[in-house]
Amino acid sequence: MAKRLLELKTFLDIDNPAVSLSEREWNDALQLEAVLAFPFAARKRLQAEELTAGTFLWKWKILIFVLRHRVVGPISKAIITSMEKRETQLLNNDILLAAVFLDPPNQVLLNENQKMLAKQTLLSRNENKGTRIRDFAE
Repeated sequence: MAKRLLELKTFLDIDNPAVSLSEREWNDALQLEAVLAFPFAARKRLQAEELTAGTFLWKWKILIFVLRHRVVGPISKAIITSMEKRETQLLNNDILLAAVFLDPPNQVLLNENQKMLAKQTLLSRNENKGTRIRDFAE
């Protein structure tokens, strides 16, 4: 929406002085568009691909990194805070941890406790089915 508003700046300033924004408001809209460009692009990429849980988590963490280091401001901080809160909830899901653990290139995203929990989840789910699985413990 901010991008579309910026595209209409000339029209709004010239033809509609009653709905025109101040220069500060235009600058705020420009900053908002810059902050939201990264999450928008990430969302588009995530929707376009069939992702593994590990790849999803990887891209999630990249977006947090980009927002933290390339875009500074209260909006990006609020987005980061919200994403980190949601990430905590996601990483409390045993099934997600097991799925990330089974994706070798993305195992680096898990700490040792999360890896152990993922192994336990896989083993317990396997025992419930009555089949044999190789021991994931190294």
